Amino acid sequence: MITISKRNESFLYVYGDQEDLLTIKESFTRFAPNFRFNPKYKSGRWDGKIRLFNSATNTLPSGLLNKLLEYIEEAQINYTISPEFQEELDEIDDFDEDLFQEVLDHFEETKVKKDIEQRNYQIEAAKVMLRMKRGQLHHATSSGKTFTTYLILSYLLRKNSNEQIMVVVPTLTLIHQFKSDFSDYGMDVEKLIGKFYAKEKDTTKPIVVGTWQSLQKAEEFIKKVTVVITDENHHAKAKNIKDLMERCINTPIRIGMSGSQHEDELDRLSVEGSFGPILSVVTSSELIEQGYISDIEIFQLMLEYPSQVRKDLKKLKKEKGGKKAYDEEKDIIQSSTRRRSLVKKLIEKRDSKENILLLFDELEYGESIFEELKISFPDRICYYIAGDVDSIEREVIRVNANNEEGVLVIASLGTFSTGVNLPKIHIGIFLWMGKSLVRLQQSIGRGLRKHATKDKFRLFDIVDDLIYSKPHGMKRLQFYIREGFSVSQHTIGLPKNNFV
Repeated sequence: MITISKRNESFLYVYGDQEDLLTIKESFTRFAPNFRFNPKYKSGRWDGKIRLFNSATNTLPSGLLNKLLEYIEEAQINYTISPEFQEELDEIDDFDEDLFQEVLDHFEETKVKKDIEQRNYQIEAAKVMLRMKRGQLHHATSSGKTFTTYLILSYLLRKNSNEQIMVVVPTLTLIHQFKSDFSDYGMDVEKLIGKFYAKEKDTTKPIVVGTWQSLQKAEEFIKKVTVVITDENHHAKAKNIKDLMERCINTPIRIGMSGSQHEDELDRLSVEGSFGPILSVVTSSELIEQGYISDIEIFQLMLEYPSQVRKDLKKLKKEKGGKKAYDEEKDIIQSSTRRRSLVKKLIEKRDSKENILLLFDELEYGESIFEELKISFPDRICYYIAGDVDSIEREVIRVNANNEEGVLVIASLGTFSTGVNLPKIHIGIFLWMGKSLVRLQQSIGRGLRKHATKDKFRLFDIVDDLIYSKPHGMKRLQFYIREGFSVSQHTIGLPKNNFV
């Protein structure tokens, strides 16, 4: 027999028969991703498992309540819910349809950009989140999650002007973009929205938007938060974001929004623990079919290498280990003049008015590509965006790129794969060799926003026929096929004479 109660808004308190608690602990235990490569596992100091149920405190993340109830009923464990917690769970839905309609009407009256439209799935997602108060919204990139956020926050502030709302975004660029978008929706952003990051820490407004890096240091403010919305909540598996959510002990309304979902079950459970279950799903293929986002055509280009290069890498892996071989392969790829020539040819063949986004994951490589393209394409406008570029400058570049022609944006995955609103992108070129499907989904999303100047988004995914890059490329190909994207493969063979 066990009893379930609420410790605070972040954790459940589960107590009772020790044998039952042990089985619950095991049911919420999973191997960590890539645990076999962890030095602690290799040395025998760790069994490679992560336990979401803390047996020292008898606590479980509150978002896993449904999972807990499913398990104990399946395991036929007798349980009871404490009267206070049961009373809270039985509360009558207090969603006010008339008040929500007022929000919709107000938006139509005050929106600055008259072409912004209300979409049914945005309205329905906002309603279900307001009714349930906890959960995740998985809407594909470019679905307009910011507007859904606007509907939710506008309703909450109309219903209770004393709400203290925290909006967590992954980058500085998105802080400025968030405020700009809400201004376009007609909200009085100077009165209602405060920004919180290294150079500005305004917690005097009803809505405070900031990065998790900065907000995790705002201890007193976190205690006052009654509503938290996390944009791109797939990042919530990261320890620092998870810790931030756990410290929101007085925050009953928790909403996570993302266009991506983790492959690993432990990561999905970790995110669910912070926010609750997925309540609304909208896929890229649905949005394309409905005409809300741009169609996409993907060209996967397999760049061949001499067989001796692959043999040397396999030998290095066997003798020195995977890390050495991976680093060597990355050096070979990034130093390849033939690969750089391919990138230039892809740009040369495009209309000079088209805007092109090139995404990289290694700073030194990105910088060298930027410098090379500036020289090779003097008639094009070249922008470089990475972590060391000031957030204000990034926002200026974003705005400029949406208004100019013939732009090359060379950007790092860390600063540009997530959430950045840049609809006037016609061509994408992947310069990175990774296999992260979260990064892949987010990166593709940069080009899916519709724009009057493009009929579809064309993506060139360069795959190097080597021991790591090729399997990574095949994993990306599987994702494209699974999503129903139009994709074709092409082999770029070796020159007849020398490999250059």
